[in-house]
Amino acid sequence: MPDETINESSLREMLAWPRPAVIESQQRPLVIRGAVLARAADGSGIEMRMRDLAAPAMLRPDEMVTVRVSIGSGSACFSARVLDVRPSPGVAALIEMPDQAELVEQRRASRVPVSVPLPHVWMPGAGDLVNQVICTDISTGGMQIEVPTPVASGSLLRADLPLPGGSVTVAGTVRWSRKEPDGRTACGVRFLGLSAIAERALHELVRHLTQPETVGRSRRAAS
Repeated sequence: MPDETINESSLREMLAWPRPAVIESQQRPLVIRGAVLARAADGSGIEMRMRDLAAPAMLRPDEMVTVRVSIGSGSACFSARVLDVRPSPGVAALIEMPDQAELVEQRRASRVPVSVPLPHVWMPGAGDLVNQVICTDISTGGMQIEVPTPVASGSLLRADLPLPGGSVTVAGTVRWSRKEPDGRTACGVRFLGLSAIAERALHELVRHLTQPETVGRSRRAAS
């Protein structure tokens, strides 16, 4: 069952980095499992490459396909038309960019309570927020934050996350928001299009925060 729907802008953001995908024809018994997708630099659609460069594209122009792109702990699913097929090595096919995609959660990532100021967050309508946003919990799939201004569900954001050994910039979409008694707004954020470096750093951070000695220190500090 889909958890939410994301728009074309969010999907383009997610496909800024190459992502593994499964592509299934809606017109014949064909499933392609060795594909990697990324948005085309010229904005013409989504480029499909094969991990095995010698593998044939197998798709046909104007064929309708169902695409499942892996993102963190889930996938983005959508239907699209094949715009072009290229038998030469490199880009094997060009697929149209859909208006929206469904995010499907495959497993629930454990959330870890924290209280971490985020040095820089950018949000549409709010602009650059410097040292005004607090992360109150985090997982490998998303985070909860508190911001000083109201935020609409579905909004995109970029945030610098301070992590052990440095920081990484992540993009996300606001899944929900609510007004807190102190006037601030709490938001649930799902990460989109994480780079391999950011994914590894988040996994390491969550692993560190869930170790018994770390949890014990956090509880003593809060008491």
